[in-house]
Amino acid sequence: MLDSPNTELLRPSTLVLGTAMALAAAAALSGCASVTPAPAPPTIAFLEGNWVGELEYLDYQDNTSTVTLPMTVSFVSDGPESVMGSYVYTEPDGSTVPSEGPIAIADGSLVIGDAGLPIVDFTLTGDPAAHEITSEGSGEDAGKAATVRVELLHAFGDAGETVTLTKWIQPGDGGERYWRNRYSLRRR
Repeated sequence: MLDSPNTELLRPSTLVLGTAMALAAAAALSGCASVTPAPAPPTIAFLEGNWVGELEYLDYQDNTSTVTLPMTVSFVSDGPESVMGSYVYTEPDGSTVPSEGPIAIADGSLVIGDAGLPIVDFTLTGDPAAHEITSEGSGEDAGKAATVRVELLHAFGDAGETVTLTKWIQPGDGGERYWRNRYSLRRR
């Protein structure tokens, strides 16, 4: 601890020189890098390729039972903002059901199939990059008005490269929010 202030630092000549050096350093660094870089625009090109996992959904009949279907999906890129998915679901009886549909980013919305919701949050972190895209808007669930929220999370961890796509429902009558369906996938 100092008993008295260092008066050398308070002399006008020291302050002027220090300020001049700080301004020169700031000017020299001004073209190097931004302190807070602008966020990258959302992309879904990371989905391209083959995935395996499951679709879990809340049964529409009773809204309490969950159904889990093993599945595979192959995404083919149409550019950084669009992929076409070819899905194959395995039903509880062992039969398979093929399906296909696009996932895209268009006009600030996350579009799945033919429905789009405005993107309300996007995070890009890490190396390799992990993505989190959240979209939300007015819609319907089981024929009733609701706020629909979709969270798309792309991550790297102990399980390797994974994607989780979860659809949340907030009933229009003010009931509690619940998840309607969840795709949990890992890269093959």
